[in-house]
Amino acid sequence: MQGIKLARFYTKNVGFTAKYAFQSNADFLCRIFGEVIQAGASTITLADTPGYALPEEVAYLIQYIREHTPGIDQAVIGVRCYNDLGLATANSLSAITNGAGQVEVTVNGIGKRAGNTSIEEVVMALESRSSIFCRTTLLHHQNATCGVSCGIIPLRRMPNTTPGAAALHLASCW
Repeated sequence: MQGIKLARFYTKNVGFTAKYAFQSNADFLCRIFGEVIQAGASTITLADTPGYALPEEVAYLIQYIREHTPGIDQAVIGVRCYNDLGLATANSLSAITNGAGQVEVTVNGIGKRAGNTSIEEVVMALESRSSIFCRTTLLHHQNATCGVSCGIIPLRRMPNTTPGAAALHLASCW
């Protein structure tokens, strides 16, 4: 907790990440999250480190944490999902619909193993289902900035998609 308090002395945006969160005991997580929030953490992140969680498990744990963590109203709940089972985007969207205010994503597919949640997929889900989710902006700018910095040419269209409405909409961002 001293590290969180020290970090809070320098900035108001202090995060705490629980790796293997979806394989952990929910009551233990609530207790730890309550303590780090009290120490000054402003964001708590649940990481699906092995990329093994299902959307229903993500929904359950987010709801449980919202209901049982002391001081949770003083922090943003975030998730970091890995795509080992191809569920990173579904898990991230499940987290958003159940109260997560932050989703960690990859730009241009950068990430380890099968990668983290794809920004392109999340943005397209948020945009195409804006009646459910909030509006999003700046995908092109973030994609291009990352491409320049890393020497990777930004994607014009999502890989492995047929030219349907979502792919055409994504291409129109450029």
